[in-house]
Amino acid sequence: MITKNILVVDNDENIRSALEYRLEKEGYSVLLSGDGLDALRWVKSEHPDLIILDLCLPRLDGLGFLERLRSDADTQDIPVIVLTSLNSEENRARSFELGVAAFISKPFSLRKLVADVERIIGCEEKSSNR
Repeated sequence: MITKNILVVDNDENIRSALEYRLEKEGYSVLLSGDGLDALRWVKSEHPDLIILDLCLPRLDGLGFLERLRSDADTQDIPVIVLTSLNSEENRARSFELGVAAFISKPFSLRKLVADVERIIGCEEKSSNR
């Protein structure tokens, strides 16, 4: 069975850690990044199956990251879930224009986030710790 890879891009270390713990418990492999530019490097080298993306990031914000992701033929089809406190209607609309699969506002439910991940990519290899 193949484990699906998820890249979590968030400037908050506590959120990155919580998502890493929960997603690994669900059977996913998790990569972590705290800023948009580092995340782009991860995308190029690891080509994750899904990206969970905050919009508030240092060096390259989430919308800039999405624009670069979608402009590259090698990465344009990677599904993205936006997870952010920057939940204005403008940010929501722009995110969907850039092809995100889901937009989740902080504070958020881990259960709902995991359900969205399952809906979008599923996991072929489930953990017995569920």
